[in-house]
Amino acid sequence: MYIVANWKTYFSYDQSLAWITNHGKELSDTLKQTDHQFILCPSFDALACIRKKTDSILYGAQDCSPYPSGAYTGEVLAQSLAEIGCRYGIIGHGERRELFHETTLLIILKLEQLMLYKIQPIICIGETEQDYQADNALNVVTTQLIPIVQYARKHFITHLYIAYEPMWAIGANAIAPKIHLDRIANHIQNLSQQQNIKITLLYGGSIQSSTISRSLFESFQGLLVGKASTDFQELKKIILSV
Repeated sequence: MYIVANWKTYFSYDQSLAWITNHGKELSDTLKQTDHQFILCPSFDALACIRKKTDSILYGAQDCSPYPSGAYTGEVLAQSLAEIGCRYGIIGHGERRELFHETTLLIILKLEQLMLYKIQPIICIGETEQDYQADNALNVVTTQLIPIVQYARKHFITHLYIAYEPMWAIGANAIAPKIHLDRIANHIQNLSQQQNIKITLLYGGSIQSSTISRSLFESFQGLLVGKASTDFQELKKIILSV
């Protein structure tokens, strides 16, 4: 199973380095007890330095620029991420869609940049609480996913990592019922198979050791863990419980 730790901006630069210094070895030892692929996604400012602290885990970025090099003040190039050893990149996160008004076109441009530099995108999709309550989740997921898998097929991309992360579940201490998760997972896989795209499917949203079980996520191949991943003991429980 893939376990992606998205630290968001919960840590400062110094706090990020202190975390990996204090827990890096035990994290590596814990992972040796499992067959999980663990991907750590710290903030941009800490990523390069943390990457130098340990080579025993994989690293990802929380976002990337949709543009190549040029006059794009404040952006972080996919090329730079590749040069510091980034293997994965989260794009389309619900917080980026909601707070920064990111569109599907922008997400596809980021996908293009990451693939150009051989970084595996982890593409987030998911509905709002209003859409969930209105039983409109499948339509929202379809609208978000179809342009991405169509782009992938057109450009001979045969495998995508998709994270289903309903926006209403982020930070809410609540996970949708298993019947909903299975329904969404099957729908995503069916849409992708129609375009001959293989999907590695992750779930994100309120992942905590108290809210998860292996059976709950049997339709998924990984987890995208947010705030809980900043607490090492909690993260360790999650790693060992799935």
